[in-house]
Order: sequence, then C-alpha cells, then structure tokens
Amino acid sequence: MALLHVSFFSKTLMRTIPLSVYLPSDAVDFNNQYLSEGPYKALVLLHGVLGSEQDWVNQTRILRYAKEKNLALIMPSGENHFYVDQPWNYTNYGEFIGVELPEISRRMFPISRKREDLGIAGLSMGGYGALRNGIKYPDTFSVIGAFSSAIKKQALPPEEIPEAPFFLRKSFLEAVFKDEETFVAEGNQLYHAVQTMEHKDALSIFMACGTEDWLLEDNRSYSSFLKEQGVSLTYQEHAGGHEWDFWDWAMKQFLDWWIPEDADQGVSSGNVKS
Repeated sequence: MALLHVSFFSKTLMRTIPLSVYLPSDAVDFNNQYLSEGPYKALVLLHGVLGSEQDWVNQTRILRYAKEKNLALIMPSGENHFYVDQPWNYTNYGEFIGVELPEISRRMFPISRKREDLGIAGLSMGGYGALRNGIKYPDTFSVIGAFSSAIKKQALPPEEIPEAPFFLRKSFLEAVFKDEETFVAEGNQLYHAVQTMEHKDALSIFMACGTEDWLLEDNRSYSSFLKEQGVSLTYQEHAGGHEWDFWDWAMKQFLDWWIPEDADQGVSSGNVKS
C-alpha cells in the first residue's frame, strides 16, 4: 500500500494544508504483477475535534479495509473548524472540502472523476462535516457516511463553563461559528438544505451511532428527519460509546454497504435501494 503525507497550498484557505492519502496502486499478485492502475474510487475521510489527518490511519484498520475495496483515501486536516465556511476570517472549510479538495486530489492522484466513485465520511465533528458538505455538494459526492455525528441546533451556552470540555464551551463555539445567530443558522441549515433540495434522490446516506454515545439522541432525531424527507438512508446502532472501537466497526459497515463484494450490486450502482 502507498501511504503519502502531502502539503499543498489551498487557494480557498489561503495557507498550506497537510493531507494524508492512501492509494492501492502498489498492490501486487503472486506473480509480482500490479493488481490495479486506477483511476480509483475514493473516499474523503474527515477526523473529529482534537484530531488530525492521520487519526483514521493511526486508530483504525482503515488501510486494510481500503485495500480490500481497492479504494483511495483522501484525509485532510480540518483542525477544529467543523468543516464549515467562516468568511469573517477567510477560512471556508466547507468550500475547501466540497470544491477544492476533490479537484486538486484528482489533479495530483489517479482518482476517478466520476461522481459515483467519490464518497465522503467522518466521525463526530467529521460526521457533521460529511453530512453538511455531502448534502451541500450533491453533485460532488455520491454517498455520505456519518458516524456519531455532532449534530446540534440549539443555542449557544449562555455563559462560559470552565470545567466543561473545551469544545462545548461558549468561547470555542463562538470562535468557530462567530456568534449565536450564525451558530443556530448553521445547525438549521443541515435540515433546511434537505427540505429545499429539488432532487432528494441524489442523496444516499449511511449513519451510525453507539448506544452509549452522548450524541445518540441527536443522531436518532436527524435520521428520523431524513427518513421523513424521503432520503435514501441506512441507519445503524451498535454497542459502544464515542470511541475508536465503535468508529472502526462503523467504517467497516459503511464500506461494505457502499462497496460490497459484488460491486455491481453496490449502493451506487442503481440496483440497490437502502
């Protein structure tokens, strides 16, 4: 397997960004012949808060799963920005994920340009980012995988609580979302974007959450909303909390759903309805 660590200048974010990339291009058979040449089906894979572009590789068996599926992985650094647009500080992570990253990845690596060959997935903050940008850019991503997603619509905390985890503090949320109005609008957009979509059948979403996860009710609520809207959704729950063992399990389920052993019957083939 080829695991690359790349730095490149992002014209959207106006700075150099680290990127981890996995390519199945060096796999060989018993006769020492390369098994594939590309272009490859690819997954944009997003980390959670406190994480980095190397989290999925370091904490799960994603490389083994991707090798089995002949799948390329595009893993950007999202810092702690929730993969949203922040025009007030020239940091449009949503546009970066939905527009620039797919295009520059295809320029640099042997990745398919077909919509049906590109998916997006993530955990926690990255699960939110996958939903937000997968829904906002349906012409870019054919499938969405969202695990233990940090889905919130309520108001900001009324005051700073020093003993709270930093990502739940008012000061952190204001740094990401600017103010209460923007925070609430961003959360509501996850619902409004689906409600106003002309072609909801363009969405194909896989969601999963652990039964001991503190975000379980939020994920149940949003999955129910998607079903009410007629979106093609597979939702699964499994024993586990907000933890890597669960996310490893969820990733395996997602990839088997998207790219089953019989690829002709995959969710993107048009032959399967979920």
